[in-house]
Amino acid sequence: MHGKFLITMTVLALLTSGCRFGGRDNAVSTMVDDGQIVLVRQGANTYGAMVAAKQRMSPDRLEFKWYYRTDGKGTFKRSEAGVYGSGTGTGVPESSVPYLMARFGPFSAGWSGHTDGQGYLYYTRFEGEAVSSSDTRICVTNETDIEKIDATDHRWIYRGSPTDIGVPGGVNAAQQR
Repeated sequence: MHGKFLITMTVLALLTSGCRFGGRDNAVSTMVDDGQIVLVRQGANTYGAMVAAKQRMSPDRLEFKWYYRTDGKGTFKRSEAGVYGSGTGTGVPESSVPYLMARFGPFSAGWSGHTDGQGYLYYTRFEGEAVSSSDTRICVTNETDIEKIDATDHRWIYRGSPTDIGVPGGVNAAQQR
């Protein structure tokens, strides 16, 4: 009886703790659904967006659409297609982390599946670590229409780790500190 209880409690602890490395966490707290827009930024002028298209379990698989621009603007309208980069990508395994890496332009974020159609993102910095202007900052939105997104809108708060207070869109992180 004691052995079954101990195993049950260990499994529960693992299921509720998220992805931790050496007791440190780097998971984004919001799960991402297929079609949901995730905004990213780096420095003062580089903004991007990622839209998961096919998140799958067993084996883990991530396909996504991506957009980014380096001119300080945050829209990704079809009519502006000549001023930003866009494409499709897949999550790539890396031996240094236990999840797939989504990379496009200057951005990178970890990803692991939750269920088919849902997954978790991971910051490149752990809780309590300093976030630099060259780190990818992430903002999970509830939006699904890339035509309506402006990544520089102040309502979007970009974080670089689970404990980062974040930087609003359009605000230079270096000036805020």
